[in-house]
Amino acid sequence: MASLLKRLIAKALLRWSARKFYERTRAWGRARWIRYVKESFEKIKTKWTLRNFPWLKEATIEDLRDAKVHRWIPPPNDYPFEYKIYSSGTTERKEVKVNREDLKTTAKWIGWIILNNLGRFPRNFLGIYASGQLSEVLTKFVAEIFADRSTLIQATRLVESIEAIEAGALYDVSFLLTPFLPILLKNITKDIFEVDAILGVGGTLLTSDIIKLVEDLNKKKGLRMNLTNIYGLTETGILAYGSFKYGMRGDMAYLPTHVGFIRTEEGKLINIFDAPKGTKGEYIITRFSPYAIPNYNTDDIVEVVKEDSPHGLPTIRIIGRGARVKMEINIPDIGEVRAWGLWFLRLPTISINSILYSEFRGEGINALFVVEDKGTKAILWVYVSEKVTSEKFELLIRRFDPILLELINHGIVEPRVIHNKKFVDGYYKKGIMERPQSGYPPILLISNGGS
Repeated sequence: MASLLKRLIAKALLRWSARKFYERTRAWGRARWIRYVKESFEKIKTKWTLRNFPWLKEATIEDLRDAKVHRWIPPPNDYPFEYKIYSSGTTERKEVKVNREDLKTTAKWIGWIILNNLGRFPRNFLGIYASGQLSEVLTKFVAEIFADRSTLIQATRLVESIEAIEAGALYDVSFLLTPFLPILLKNITKDIFEVDAILGVGGTLLTSDIIKLVEDLNKKKGLRMNLTNIYGLTETGILAYGSFKYGMRGDMAYLPTHVGFIRTEEGKLINIFDAPKGTKGEYIITRFSPYAIPNYNTDDIVEVVKEDSPHGLPTIRIIGRGARVKMEINIPDIGEVRAWGLWFLRLPTISINSILYSEFRGEGINALFVVEDKGTKAILWVYVSEKVTSEKFELLIRRFDPILLELINHGIVEPRVIHNKKFVDGYYKKGIMERPQSGYPPILLISNGGS
């Protein structure tokens, strides 16, 4: 009884705190958010952070511009934590210790997103998650803290759980891993969402075919579902979000849960509040946590698409992930190879990113790009699930990756479009099942004979 009472009190306090934060900040503009970021930066200077980074004690946000960029560094052994979660393994496996203050911050921002989009806390929530990862934290937070009633399903058990999902409908808020949304919508036999429901996705790139799927469903059913895209990493928490309600389709508003810098090709760090439209590069962050890694490299490539948003915050787009995944794969016409899986690739011979894959998906086509780097030129094998004429291929490239088209026209890239539905669909089906947080990368790089 005592433990139940404590949980109820904790839940009430977190809901109250989230609502107060929302009410205090919803009318803030750019200048007030910048002040908030500066105030929050001072709070990371705890004994645990300073033990690894003592120079931060006297540092300001401006000093981060000239500071070293870091990879993952575990906190000190005596760092207090509630539980551990693990990275999705898209770059490297990490064990992340979650502190009580981290949980409060997560609750605050989840509440802020829900209240901004629904205007109230959810009555009936559907959560579809990957075990032991950020998606599980987010779904369980909504279920335990904000929702009156919930149905939680592990992503890899989605299809066999459709009956249980339908039994729990109608949902006013849902959250699921992005690749599983089409699977859910194609398997349900009845309407499970309320009109104006939040349909939250995250974990990987929101492709244009998924956006179109929700838009068509809204039009057909008159649902007006608010597709809400959440961007974050296991080791950083929530970093940005976008929603239909505010006119953001694939774009997202930066959330001041961290100091955000963009490292350009020239190696210059630009504060996201100072970055003009079109600024593009690696996303470098310092999260607001009792243990903070200054200038942590997320491995993601982002672009500023607007200097403002309806929330008074910059708007960004995720272009792809710079990090690589080692893979061994049998590719038709090429054979068994070792390759690097990527979401973003830039070599002297070729430039390609996952937005092109997204736009192929928008045309109802699964595509896998296999690059053989020959030193002075690149062979681009484009495996597609549906037949694509040369005219159609050129049109898609012209619309969404004109740099790649220029390289093709100059003979630096030699494209070979191959229709092989079984191979391409099998690759992505396997990717969703084995790596549900992010799926398989849409680009494979083979270089130096596959080494």
